[in-house]
Amino acid sequence: MSSPSRSSVAGVVRLSFDRQGRRWYEHIVIPDFQRPYCWTMDDIQKILDDVDDLRFLQETSYRNDEYYFGSICLRRQENSLNLQLLDGQQRLTSFMILAQLLFERSKKSKNKEIREWGDYLDWILGGKEKWKKIFIYEQPDTIVHIKNIYSQFQKHYELLEVESYSSVENEEQQSEKTSIYELTLKRDLARICYIFRHGRFAVTFLGSSIREAEQFFQGENNRGLPMSMLDILKAYHMRFEDDDGKLKEIQRIWSEFNIQEDLPVQNEKEHSVIEQKANQYWLVTQYVIPALLLSSGTWPWDKDNVKNVDKLKGIMGTHRHDRVVDEKLSKLDNSKIGIFDLLDPINPGLNFFLMLDQYRKIATSVKQFLINQPITLKFDDAEFILVLALIAWVDRFLKTGLIEKDSSVITKALEEDLDFISYAQTFALFFNWLKYNSDEDPGAFSQVRKVRLLGLLNYKQRGESLLLLPHRTSSPAACKRELIRMTTPEVMSRKIWNANHLDGYRKAYNLIKKV
Repeated sequence: MSSPSRSSVAGVVRLSFDRQGRRWYEHIVIPDFQRPYCWTMDDIQKILDDVDDLRFLQETSYRNDEYYFGSICLRRQENSLNLQLLDGQQRLTSFMILAQLLFERSKKSKNKEIREWGDYLDWILGGKEKWKKIFIYEQPDTIVHIKNIYSQFQKHYELLEVESYSSVENEEQQSEKTSIYELTLKRDLARICYIFRHGRFAVTFLGSSIREAEQFFQGENNRGLPMSMLDILKAYHMRFEDDDGKLKEIQRIWSEFNIQEDLPVQNEKEHSVIEQKANQYWLVTQYVIPALLLSSGTWPWDKDNVKNVDKLKGIMGTHRHDRVVDEKLSKLDNSKIGIFDLLDPINPGLNFFLMLDQYRKIATSVKQFLINQPITLKFDDAEFILVLALIAWVDRFLKTGLIEKDSSVITKALEEDLDFISYAQTFALFFNWLKYNSDEDPGAFSQVRKVRLLGLLNYKQRGESLLLLPHRTSSPAACKRELIRMTTPEVMSRKIWNANHLDGYRKAYNLIKKV
């Protein structure tokens, strides 16, 4: 297998891979052992929106810098001049569908500028429309779905064209005024030209063995398809940075909790390092992502749901940069690196990774504290939610000068902080009052279901959530006082409506003296 090389998207389609000299290949074949093409219009639109958000300037202008679309993998097909595409089908096929559709529409346009954009697209892809025959699909389901997606986009433009011209009274007005349809077509042609010319893939070539190709493809499916929420966030936020120093810092942070699976383990020391990184990765996915989603009232157990990715993309303006939000954001110094807060908006790029790293250390410290000083909890989900509550406390009330220290230093500080210990024990008592085990070990409910637990915590209401209590109190002492007040039977009676459940809660409350 060769080391990855960089190529423009157009370089892949032209089969030159941005290299000088003769083109040795004729076609790119998508083999039938691949899963079928399955992207929807929404999937394609999301990647187009990302390009607009990060590279669009105005009208049909885009920044000239590169845009990374991830990696693709190919191999030389035996006994032919064709290449097999093993990874990257969804992205490349989507771009080719758009290229074909926009090119055909440009040729039919009466607008000279639009026709010129179509000619420019053809030139980028090698000219003489030869690029239309580059890709060969062996999967019947893929061919059907490509036609379906093409038809959906075609209908979208047809409707836009009809609506645009129906609002114009006569042919003379149509010829004098640029319609919404033409403006949209021109913008979309500019964008697809930018994607092919400035979009970049990391291209890997395998040997010609079919077995090697099938093993690679199977391995890719086993390791990461579909992409995890963390992988999607990494790919998204890395696109905001092109400075080598910042990219190296991102890689350093990422390496703290990410394992390179294909590296062999040489000795016991390396095995220990891998175990540590695996544990850190688990902490990030199990606790850090839910903690970052707390302010949005997201269901904490939805930490792996990629539908929540948009909530962690961070604050952004419009791609046209002509709205008041853009003016507000221009006054922020996004390059400033500082200490992060759970209620702060996320800044895209390096700052997102620094935020991940900060809360990774906090989560590590809280978990280690609970290992070193075990707290008895009476039901399974209690510890998960308790850790989130304690991350929020540390986020607000950790003593100054410690947040940037190593997790072991933070753990030691928490073990010596009586305010933190008292808060943790008080929260644990509240959880235990909810679980009924017996008449000697009373509580409100025989089963504490997730929905019920989060309802009692007001987790959806940012201004009332018990998990975010530290962020609306002025000191550790005030925070604990408010927690004690909010968990009294009198206050809980507003949420525990069943008389028997409330009586069980009251008995448990009265049985144990608060810390």
